[in-house]
Amino acid sequence: MFDCRKLLQDYFRATEPEAVAQRKARCLKRRQFYCAGNNDIWRFGLWLHIVLEPHAGLILWLKIWWTNRNPRLIASYYLEAARKKQGIPLVTQSDLGSENYGVANCHTELRQYLDPSLAGTLQHHWMRKNFNVKPEIAWGLLCRTWIPGFEDILDEGHLNGLYDPNNPLEKLVFLWLAIPWLQAELDAYVELWNNTAPRADKNKILPHGIPNHISEEPWEYDALDFKVNIVDPEIFDEAERKWAPPDAPCFQCVPPEFDDHAHQLYDELGRPQISSDSFWDVYTDLLEMFRLQPEIPDYSSAPQSQAYSEEDNIELLPGMQALRLGKRAVGNNRWCYAGGLENPPLPSALQSELAQDDSDNLTDHEENDARYYVQFSDDEPVE
Repeated sequence: MFDCRKLLQDYFRATEPEAVAQRKARCLKRRQFYCAGNNDIWRFGLWLHIVLEPHAGLILWLKIWWTNRNPRLIASYYLEAARKKQGIPLVTQSDLGSENYGVANCHTELRQYLDPSLAGTLQHHWMRKNFNVKPEIAWGLLCRTWIPGFEDILDEGHLNGLYDPNNPLEKLVFLWLAIPWLQAELDAYVELWNNTAPRADKNKILPHGIPNHISEEPWEYDALDFKVNIVDPEIFDEAERKWAPPDAPCFQCVPPEFDDHAHQLYDELGRPQISSDSFWDVYTDLLEMFRLQPEIPDYSSAPQSQAYSEEDNIELLPGMQALRLGKRAVGNNRWCYAGGLENPPLPSALQSELAQDDSDNLTDHEENDARYYVQFSDDEPVE
């Protein structure tokens, strides 16, 4: 019988001997993530446009598009979610990257408009040193559950020579069919995620339960909601005109003239339903319809036909200081807080732990302290 465990043990001993030694010596320490309540933070993961409200574990959006590098596109997702909630969080945070400048600027201006005392501070956290854990966990689960099956379906087109992403016409036909279909599948995934309680974890200090329920009724979980309410849609409209204008090319799934032509040909095909089983059949039929046209425009210059789209040039708001959280972040040697409050309310489980922490003797165990400190500084370059 093949011993998988021994094979893995031998592999880890050869490739990660230090980590194996730490594990055998029980030196690895568990960290617990904490935020004060709903809408304390929205976190950004950049690979599949995923955003979470980490207190409830709620996926606010999970988008698929032909680019993930345009700051106006990402800002539009933020504003769409804010409209639905009729409010914004205290702070937003994301990994470093200019694609998030639109969100950082838009959110900062909205917060300062509603609370002038925040003037001069960027209301966005740049997450460094693997702090952006929550969206990475959600991304990992997506990679293990949702992505493999759809990758197999899409790989079929490459393996059978049906689709060449370097061919502008084939790429646009593919995008026109695949993006709406896959987005609908992702929406179903998000719906399931947000309405399903995750497996209980005794080490978790945030609420246990169905994310939508925690988000809608935080008081049932002895929690607060820090959402900053915005009931006047004109505030969002103004932010959209400035940071995510709807006429920007990044919001076009395909060029407008191609979209019109594709709709016409798709109607002639009888508007067949697209599914996992039918996608490549519909793609092949629609592509053939395009090729039978007497004249096909040259789409090679369309942004969607390039390997990477050009980013809209957005710079961070000038003169803004990095957002800090007092003299030091709250935390003991197992958990961390990186939200938007100077003195966040703590759940009872953490209050009892803090009561046992002798701050006068902090330096006595500082060498072994695994706490996370919030390290946001305007002295560090933003790339």
